[in-house]
Amino acid sequence: DLNKLNFAPRLGFAWDPFKSGKTSVRGGFGIFNNNYLGNAALMASYLDKRRSVLIFSPGYPNPFSEGIPADLPVDARTFQPNQPLPRSYIFTLGFQREIRGGWLVSADYVNTKGRNLIRIVDLNPIVPPDFVRVDPSRGYLWQIASTGFSSYRGLLVSLEKRFSRWVHLGGSYTLSTYKTTNEAEFTYHQEDRTPNESYGYGEHD
Repeated sequence: DLNKLNFAPRLGFAWDPFKSGKTSVRGGFGIFNNNYLGNAALMASYLDKRRSVLIFSPGYPNPFSEGIPADLPVDARTFQPNQPLPRSYIFTLGFQREIRGGWLVSADYVNTKGRNLIRIVDLNPIVPPDFVRVDPSRGYLWQIASTGFSSYRGLLVSLEKRFSRWVHLGGSYTLSTYKTTNEAEFTYHQEDRTPNESYGYGEHD
């Protein structure tokens, strides 16, 4: 069922605390929704029509001419029931001040929390010490679910000066950290029994 309660408010402010026109305190908050990748129902039906065959000692060029096909358990793919949309909660708070000589210094804090991120989890994982599946009669039981999450925190500082209409000098630096349970949508995990243990630094850190 489609989720029709995707509340996405925006709130922002800017404040001149000294009434001098040289200092600005600003901030904002917003909730942002993403969408699904493609048509979930069509994707699941397409993936479930694929069949994997393992052949021992295959022949060449026809692997079935001498090979021995192995009976592999059937894989299955499903989607999380009433899957929520991926979303992010973004909060910013910043300060800017004009100092001597017309230079502007600013610092902004940004906090972004990603929730309901799309990832794939095997609901029938291989379990040690025997390394057999929870249900040995079945193969992979992939579930595409909106259960991932991420966190970004950043401090943005800058120094700039406008000498004229055409000449502008500035420099900036960002100190940030980014962690997530899944590097990208539709990625697999090293341990499907505890997928949240994949939480760690992301490629965009």
